[in-house]
Parts: sequence; C-alpha cells; structure tokens
Amino acid sequence: MTKLVVPEGLLGKNIIFLISDALGAYQKEQVDELYRILTPCWRFDNVISNSCDTHMVITSVMSSRLAIECHMKHMHLYPERDMPRFPALKDILGKYGYHTYGISASRASQFRLREINPMGYQYVDEHYTGINSMNYSEFNRALSGFLEDRGYEFPMFFTLHYFAERIIEREIKLEEILGILGNYGINHEESIVVLMGDHGFPPNSSQVKGAHGYAPMESRSALYKENHGQCLDNYNTVVPLFLKFPGMGEGRVISNLFSQLDILPTILGMLGLRQDIKDGGFSGRNILDSGNESFFKNRLIRTDTRHIYDSNTRRTAITSRNYKYVYEPDMVSSGYNEEFYAADDYYETTNLAHEKSKLKDLELFREEAGVVEERVRKDHTKRIGSNISPYLKQIDAGGPASILVPMTCLKNQYLTTVEVLAQNFGEHRIQLLYPSFFEEEFHRKLNRKFTVSHYEDHHFFGYSTCNEVIYPSMCRLLHLGDIESKWKDPITKFNWLLTRGQIKEARGVIKSMLSKTPIDEKLIKSCLKKTGLQEEEITQLVPESKQIPLEYKTKGDRHHLVNYVVMPVGPYYLGLSHYDNPANLKPYLQLMDCFRKICNNHLYVVDHFMDVQIALSATCTLWGF
Repeated sequence: MTKLVVPEGLLGKNIIFLISDALGAYQKEQVDELYRILTPCWRFDNVISNSCDTHMVITSVMSSRLAIECHMKHMHLYPERDMPRFPALKDILGKYGYHTYGISASRASQFRLREINPMGYQYVDEHYTGINSMNYSEFNRALSGFLEDRGYEFPMFFTLHYFAERIIEREIKLEEILGILGNYGINHEESIVVLMGDHGFPPNSSQVKGAHGYAPMESRSALYKENHGQCLDNYNTVVPLFLKFPGMGEGRVISNLFSQLDILPTILGMLGLRQDIKDGGFSGRNILDSGNESFFKNRLIRTDTRHIYDSNTRRTAITSRNYKYVYEPDMVSSGYNEEFYAADDYYETTNLAHEKSKLKDLELFREEAGVVEERVRKDHTKRIGSNISPYLKQIDAGGPASILVPMTCLKNQYLTTVEVLAQNFGEHRIQLLYPSFFEEEFHRKLNRKFTVSHYEDHHFFGYSTCNEVIYPSMCRLLHLGDIESKWKDPITKFNWLLTRGQIKEARGVIKSMLSKTPIDEKLIKSCLKKTGLQEEEITQLVPESKQIPLEYKTKGDRHHLVNYVVMPVGPYYLGLSHYDNPANLKPYLQLMDCFRKICNNHLYVVDHFMDVQIALSATCTLWGF
C-alpha cells in the first residue's frame, strides 16, 4: 500500500465522528454515494468490525480495546464512577482542550455509552418509533435541538450515531447531516471527518425489502440472519470506513485489511500525538505509520457476537488476509464447532477445519483464540473475586456444606463464581443448583466434587426465557410454589374488568393471585383498594409473607440445609430491564425474595461487573418496583 500522508497542524481541528448504523461494505451503491459526498477522502473497503453489536463496537473503537474486554468491563447500566480506567478517545483529546459531545439514535446507547455521550437524554425525544431506537427524523430533531441551544464549545469531538444508509432503509442522509452542522458553524471541510459502519446487516433478513440482489447465496450463519447481533457472515462483519481532513490531496480507495481497532490510534496519528499512541497500550495500530506494515500483514482480527449472554454456536470470528476462523470459545480445545475458510470464500461454502494440509495454519488461529480467552477469563475471575470478597467475610468460616449457588446468570459467569467460592471455602461446603442439561459440561470444567441439584431440563438458556422457564422451574424444585410468569396478564385483566364496572370479578382476579408464592403484596393491596375495600379488609385478605423452612427438597427426597445463598447475576438481565421489558426483571426480584427467605436473609447477590445494588436500585426506581 502506498504510504498515506497527512499535513501537520491538524491538532485543534474539530472532529466529526459519524456512525452509520448497520452499514455493510457489500452495499456498493450506498458506499459509492457516501464516497462521492465526502470526496476527497480515503475510503477503506475491507475493515473488520470488532463486534456484531453496536454498543460493543463503539466502546471498542473509542478505546482501541477488544470488544470482549470492553464488554466484560462496563456493559449496560454503569454509574459514571464504574467506567473502565483505560484511556478512551475523549479522555486523550480532553488533555488537548477538546470538548466531547454525542447523539445516539439508539436508546440503549444513551444508557450504556456515557463515556462518549455525556448528554444523556437532554436532546432526545420521549417518543420512539421502536422500543430501542429513533428514526432519522427524530434523530434530526435531536441534532438540531442540540445545535440551536449553542451549548457547545470548540474544538469539539462530536459523535453522531444514526440509522439511514443501512440495507433496511438505504436512504443517504450524510449530506443532510453535514449541512445541518455547517449551518451552525461546524464546517466538515475544515474538520477531521470519520465515517464508519459499526457492523453490517444480513441482507437475507426478513427486515430487508427489495434487496435480494445483495444476497445471491446464504452464508453459513444464515440461521442467525434475523439477528445481526449473532451473525458472523461477511455481510455483517466487513464494513466501510472513510477518513477526511483539511488539506488532503486526491481521494483513495483502499482494499487492504484493517480493523476498527485501528481508528483511534490513526486519529491520534493524524493529530501528531505519537506519545499518546505509545502510552495507550492500544490493540489497534496507526494506519499512517509505515512501521506497522509488517503487523498489518500478519495480524489476526477478532470479532465477537453478543456471546456473553446469547445462545449462539458461532460466537467469535478471527480474520486474516488469507483465512477466516469461526468458533465457539468453550469448544476450542475439543475442535468442536470450529470452521476455517479461505478469505476469498465469501459465502463460507468450504470448511477447511479438518483438512490436514491446513492444520498448521489453523493452529495459529487456535492459539490466538486461546490466548485471548485465557486473558479475559483471568481478568473476569479476578473481578468476580474482588466483587465477592466483601461478602466472604460475612459467611461463617466453619460449619456444614451450607452455601447454595443457584444458576441465575449465564454459564461462564456461573462457573467462575463457583470457582471463586470453592477456592475460599472448599467444594464440600457448596451446593450447586443448575439445569441437568449442563451436568456433563459442568462436571468436566469444574473438576470438583460438589453437592449438585438439578432443576428442569431446558436446552435453551437465554434471557428471553428467564421469567417463563428458569425461575418457575427453580421455584418448583425449591417447593416455593410457582412464580406468576405472565405477571402482567392478571393485572391487565383486573384493569379491564374494573373499567367495565365488574368489581366482584376484578376482586376475584386479585384474590386468585394470593395463592401464588411469592406474591407482590404492594401491588395486590393497591388493586384491592381500587375495588373499594377498606384498609382493614385488605389487611385481613393479604397475609404476611409466608415463612419458608430453611431447607429445600430435591428429587429423591434429599433435604439440604441452606445457611447462605450466593446468587450470581449477569448485567444483561438488569440492563435489559432499563429499556426493554420490565417483565424480565420482575421474576428476578421475586426469586431473590424467595432465596432471602430460605436462608434467613443471608442472601448475597453478586454481579460480575459492578455494584449490583446500584443497578437494582436504579432499575426498580425506573420501573416503580
């Protein structure tokens, strides 16, 4: 590749960082039009996305760290003080007088990306077309509202994340956005402009209309084509990148392989901040530095799905100039669920993983995968140990096997929690409670002798079934009764009957809820009050919380004493409830109440990433629980 040169004196220029959501490199028509609008500029057509998830991508790009490492450290609802301590782009630029602003069309991003988006909801409309995102007209209003307030200073680092050019809409809005900025004195011709697709989008998805020409063949992960967060097709992982700056010469189209991780050090390189690149410890490299050519030639680029909490057998891809390796991290050592393709096999038609002639090449990818997984696992274990340590001192050092650890999070988080507890107390004191589906795998991985109980067999263990399958199953095992999995339905029926004047029937619906364990006393009392009952009558109807024995019975009538419950939770369940469906959190809180009763209030809820009490408090406040 011919050396790319930038003029000196760019430090202090405004930086406009545009993220066109789900814009894939395969969208030649849209990519060509964006190139025309930005010309002269550098256009990179073969950039590998760090993740299939917008929020993982943005935090990864803004820190030049692997998406999995960023994701493990600050996913979803993080208080400001719990943000990761490695330098992000806004922190580095802040040293040189830059002011950071940002608008994201994704409601979830507003919650999760505070380190790049300090505005929060100030300029975001209350109404959304979808549960998670603004359409372009809403984004336009948010941008105009911010600029009209004149509440910004130069030089600025302005991040704009929007939906328009992706394969679903195919509407070119870049020129309009740049025009709006120009009207308020932010001239893109005098600024450094970065435009990227965060990830692509499967063109064979049912959401895409009239674009069949883009998808002449199904790729290997067509099973996940309806969810870009799980899809590792090249449609979804290869994205365009555009760079533009004052004083640049002719535009260039560059086909060399790069990573989104290279964007941050390249911006710093354009600004002449070589020492900050040296001190940053970044995973990416400066594209402008000719000294990195050997690194770019031999590098392996990692892409992660939302695999911390998704059920997906294609969870990570590693791409080089010659090959693409797709694997399920837990299965690397066994060779199970491994795929290995030539780089020019765009549709992944020929798996080379079992060809002897490719074994030497394959081993390089396996080694890279193992190194990263081990590094993340150690960091994860250390963090969980740190989060658990305040509770360890409160657990009696002696006594019988009395610590119950239910599987109330996802697999890897659960296993790590168990390991940390075993190191502190020994396996003889710990009882595990998880689906029998995981028995063989857990026995192999833990390699310890624990007391184990199983609840119902369920092959799909994901967040969407937590309130419909997992918690009711666990409560039945513990003889705690059934959680009302569709907890909103009786209330909906109650309100409907109430509006029709059917007071007796409405009261009957609420009374039927009294047979459920646990019950939401506050909600039930509130409903009964609406039917005209007096406080004394309500008190007589609604019993105090039922006392549950300090032991539970499993199949075979074995009884187990429970002195303590350590309940691990993953951040996704809590974060999801913030912007998606509060019904997913309700059973979680109910289950916590159940465990609190069986262990006489010796319940320790442990989150792997943050202070879970802060998350619970914020979430419950938001939804009025």
